[in-house]
Amino acid sequence: MSLENMRTGLDLFDYVMSFGGQPGGMNDDFATTVKAAIRKEYWDLLQKHRWWWAIPQRPATLSIVATQGVTVSTVVGATLTLSNVIATSQADKKIMLDANLVAYRIIAHTANTAVLTLDADWAESQTSGRATIYQDEYALSTDVLKPWGPFRSRTDANYIIDLIPYVEFENRFGWGRTTVGQNISHGTLYAAQQDPATGRMQGVIRFNAVSDRRFILECPYTRFHDLDFTGGVNDWPLVPEPDRWVVAEMALWTLWRNKDNKLADSAFIKANKKIEDMEVQHLSIETRAGLFARQNHSVAAR
Repeated sequence: MSLENMRTGLDLFDYVMSFGGQPGGMNDDFATTVKAAIRKEYWDLLQKHRWWWAIPQRPATLSIVATQGVTVSTVVGATLTLSNVIATSQADKKIMLDANLVAYRIIAHTANTAVLTLDADWAESQTSGRATIYQDEYALSTDVLKPWGPFRSRTDANYIIDLIPYVEFENRFGWGRTTVGQNISHGTLYAAQQDPATGRMQGVIRFNAVSDRRFILECPYTRFHDLDFTGGVNDWPLVPEPDRWVVAEMALWTLWRNKDNKLADSAFIKANKKIEDMEVQHLSIETRAGLFARQNHSVAAR
């Protein structure tokens, strides 16, 4: 198969199987290894840069939750009781007494009840009074392979929230998240949670402040996309057709490298040169200056 004819994941699979030095069927052990190598190199390529062809037309969105003022009646151990019930569950949010601003995570709360279960026994001297429930961590959608930022508010085009590396974020803002109002200025990829339905990992964004009103943020992102190797409508890589063969060459490099095959170097050189050409061809059209988060979460300028 020629390089120009590789259009689907199945085409990539057939090419790698043909040149991989160990032909087999679609479902044997080697075929499974080949598919894994193709998927790895495909996903690595997608998130290597902010490729325009891997960015969905619709941006990722986050609905920022407004802070909520409440009154704490009692705290015993990790059980906190409010003076009034709350209609919706507050699980995974945080609460702090306004008197000391020490945050505790709410790990369980049943809707229409006043009892919250905290992540640790209460250690503060104040055990009642006015308090604030807030949310400063938000899970991204499972189809977000990599957010690029910045986040922008839909209600204010000039309101921009930059994504910065985690270490820089912690050095600048520490652990306290007590600023209330529309003062969110920075966010960071902080953690991940697994979607129980799909098994996909969801990135969690932490912001440096919280808001006293609801609003929606949006940002560009590289979309997660899988290949099913059927040659069907769901098997088209998110890469321009003339460039798709580079995924196969990178997969061959992975396979040959793992076997200490001397052909690995030639495959890598061929693929790396193609990626350099793609960078010139596809990234040069970006003209807006600014910062973006690299794959290793460091900040770079464009």
